[in-house]
Amino acid sequence: MDEQGVGARLRRLRKLRGLTQYQLAAGSHFSVSLVKKVEQGTTPASAAFVASVARVLATPPAHL
Repeated sequence: MDEQGVGARLRRLRKLRGLTQYQLAAGSHFSVSLVKKVEQGTTPASAAFVASVARVLATPPAHL
């Protein structure tokens, strides 16, 4: 996966849905710290993370 691309798409969709990083983290059951690191492209997004945040963002995982 293109980690910076995933992070940029994640940030764009999160903001488009009007969610904070905290809200996305709470809904996906991952830490705010991980959400921030994935958005910044400093930590790779696991398949479980992508699936969970995609569910919260109401988008197919492939769109991330």
